[in-house]
Amino acid sequence: MKKTICDKCGKELLDDEALEMYIDGCGSAPEKYFDLCPACREKLIDWLAGVCPCKKQAAEIQAATEKPAKAPKKKTWSMKDLVEKFGKNRSTISDALKKLAPLPGKTRVVDPVKKDRWWYEYTLTDPQMKELAKRFKGGAK
Repeated sequence: MKKTICDKCGKELLDDEALEMYIDGCGSAPEKYFDLCPACREKLIDWLAGVCPCKKQAAEIQAATEKPAKAPKKKTWSMKDLVEKFGKNRSTISDALKKLAPLPGKTRVVDPVKKDRWWYEYTLTDPQMKELAKRFKGGAK
């Protein structure tokens, strides 16, 4: 009775699992026979196809640990803050906000002390702020 062992990992193989491989000698290299189990055979096929298992694993690990793309930062600005930043009057800034695409988010804020006072705070992304700065030539310094 002949026992077949995988030459790569050392696993004992059943008769139907064993794959005998032959490498033809080239130049001074000798001819070589070896046996592979199914798992090692698949790794060899991947390697011959140019898919190195270590690169495949590294790509899977990187994809799993990679953080999703960051959403643009958003900051809320009151009309008073925007007037101070850009040095323009309220109506000019209000008109410019209406022309932004996409429109900035707008939240009504109630004064915690005087409940009858309120104002809007606009949620602007960095690209929207850059667009406003471009329209107002950089704003006040």
